Amino acid sequence: MKKMIFFLMLPLVMLLSACDEGDIVEKTTAYKSGGYVVKMTGSIANMDTWPNGYDVVVAVFNEDKDADHYVSAKRIPTTYDGSAFVYHVSDVIGAYTSIRLCVVNNLHMPVMNVDTLYSVETSVVSGDTIYYDASGKDVAMFKAVTDMFEKESCTQCHVNSKAAGKLGLKAADAYAQLVNVTSNHYPNESDAVFFKRMVPGNADTSLLYKVLMVDTILTGYNHVSHIQTKKNEYLVRTLVRDWINNEK
Repeated sequence: MKKMIFFLMLPLVMLLSACDEGDIVEKTTAYKSGGYVVKMTGSIANMDTWPNGYDVVVAVFNEDKDADHYVSAKRIPTTYDGSAFVYHVSDVIGAYTSIRLCVVNNLHMPVMNVDTLYSVETSVVSGDTIYYDASGKDVAMFKAVTDMFEKESCTQCHVNSKAAGKLGLKAADAYAQLVNVTSNHYPNESDAVFFKRMVPGNADTSLLYKVLMVDTILTGYNHVSHIQTKKNEYLVRTLVRDWINNEK
């Protein structure tokens, strides 16, 4: 009788053991992409122009899955003096398609792409180390703003001081034509209150920021609609706002 009970129980024990292994132990397929080490040298200009919430980084991206957020990044300290900066990319779990020097916000989104250190499509690396000289690279926040003006096609209308709103937003002109300059537009003719285009430290009273937040009443053109069609309204608004509030 005891032998019969033993033989009846044995398959049940084996079945429970198999179920335990299959249901509880989670199987993962994590893997490392490449064994690269990035070694960067060379001074980078204007790293200290960015406020809290932004970082200059060497970042790893997988554009095949998400081009708008990095997979992993290593922050470059604002005290970086151009000596060797090392990033062990071999520690990154998962696939990646590029390694970039860029400025990112606290949502892990690049707001300024400075250079591509490595791309799976174009880069040929001898050995396991990617050597990169960053000398001459400029990450000034205002450069990111003027780059955004170009990218978002703002400079098609605001090409020079004789263009739309008598405001030029090309990199060579934008600062002088924005900062503490009174606009020639006002919300309605009855009160004739003129706004300054950009008031350092105060985005809420700056026309440049206002036109990105409200409709056509301020200037006669719907800038809100323009940036919404580009699907970049969050990045554009926050970059302009934070630049103004950070400017002294």
